[in-house]
Amino acid sequence: LSLCFATTASPVSMSAESLAKVKAEETRRRRTYFKAMIGPLLVFTVAAVLMLKSSPVDWFYWHPFLMLIGTVPVATSAVLIKKIGGYYNTKTHGFLLFLTLTLYVGGLYVIYTNKEMHHKSHLVSWHSWIGVTAAGLLVGEACGGFFALDPDCKIRTSPTVEAYIRTFHKYGGKVTLMLAYLACITGWYKRSHWMVEGSVLGLSSLHCTIIFTIPLLVFAYVAFIKKY
Repeated sequence: LSLCFATTASPVSMSAESLAKVKAEETRRRRTYFKAMIGPLLVFTVAAVLMLKSSPVDWFYWHPFLMLIGTVPVATSAVLIKKIGGYYNTKTHGFLLFLTLTLYVGGLYVIYTNKEMHHKSHLVSWHSWIGVTAAGLLVGEACGGFFALDPDCKIRTSPTVEAYIRTFHKYGGKVTLMLAYLACITGWYKRSHWMVEGSVLGLSSLHCTIIFTIPLLVFAYVAFIKKY
């Protein structure tokens, strides 16, 4: 009787063990998706910045260069690695978002100075307003994440307040990155007019933009919609 009692696990321990296995499998899947996405994100970005490159390279080129790198491989990776969970991945998430913000500041500086050099008006297109909105939201996301959610630096609050901030940070981040994607798409459309000049395939700027948009939709689906 005592032997049977000793070798029989309680329902509570069985449930805890099952939950641990489910969590471990979920973490493994998310890590697999993250690793699988790195290649496509990098290939897409390299192809895009090469297609945007003018000859000779002008000052304006560094605006889409910095914004694309900050949005596609860096910010998207920040979202994907946070899904894995854990201290290290949370800290990496924060570092990548800080890097995104740094690249955005550089990109905004380039476009501001470029317009000043050519005596052009600022904020006169949907692309510019969407981009500035995304950058502003990113500043809020970065500050909220650092001061309220960072494992080492956060200001201690009640669990209820932290839960509200975490939810706002999560969904605010989705809105921010989707606006950043939209800014990339509208910017690509504006730039693609000269890219398709003399195209032997007869491509229009709309065709070029659709081709550019499809991978971004896939990245957004994996980062925000797909359950895994």
